[in-house]
Amino acid sequence: MKLALGFELIALVHSRHGPGEAFAGFAQFNRNLHLVHTVGGRGWLRLGGERFEAVPGAVLVVPPFTTATWEKEAGPGWEMINLHYRLTGANGVPMETSHRLPVTLRPGGPGKSGRIASLLRRSLAELEEPTLAHRLRAGRRLFSLVADYWGAFALPSGSPRQPDEAMLRLARKLDRLDPFDAETLAASLSLSVSQMNRRFRRSRGAAPREYWMNQRLAAAKEALREGDETMATIAGGLGFCDEFFFSRWFRRRVGLPPGAFRKQCRSGKRF
Repeated sequence: MKLALGFELIALVHSRHGPGEAFAGFAQFNRNLHLVHTVGGRGWLRLGGERFEAVPGAVLVVPPFTTATWEKEAGPGWEMINLHYRLTGANGVPMETSHRLPVTLRPGGPGKSGRIASLLRRSLAELEEPTLAHRLRAGRRLFSLVADYWGAFALPSGSPRQPDEAMLRLARKLDRLDPFDAETLAASLSLSVSQMNRRFRRSRGAAPREYWMNQRLAAAKEALREGDETMATIAGGLGFCDEFFFSRWFRRRVGLPPGAFRKQCRSGKRF
């Protein structure tokens, strides 16, 4: 029997928040497996009604398909390296769909934590190198780290829950960000809208429309962070009738207008 395993590095991000900076209620929808390695200082994650401290020596594991809220008080700074990735098993099924992840992992004490931070910094530098050999070396290192973590904290207890194939297909449709039509989507699955909503919520932790809106917001953030397109181009690509409606929609959900969000990301203030 062959075990099919796919690994995709989504992002490796080095973020810094200065001593004078404070924020609360910074919400972020997480689509992929996300490990938060605190290098220095302190911050907090709120998830599921609980508050988890982010300090050196502890790695925060943010489960996929959840909305996490981040906090930082004025005083100590907060420096972190975030690893976003995806693992797939047989037939390309995401492995996270059949596992429940904890939120805090302590990888062998402060000494090992420091070595991991050094490893992540080297990987960040090598991923920027123009030569393929450097980038491959960084990729192998990151895959090894993820494999260690996966074996340590993500093994299922008991029999793993089988993924709902119909809901996986629905999620792929929603990921395309076509206009949302609940009746049409439910009919394509031979389900009522209420049946579709219940099954999708069990599979993804959110109703289809909520998931679609979160994906839309994530796509908007990515376009603002990584690209140089105008607001009108981004708005049109996401199905908005004009950039002013897009700006109001974005500000209601993020707390910042798109232009201010882009400037903040380019100054290094991002998760």
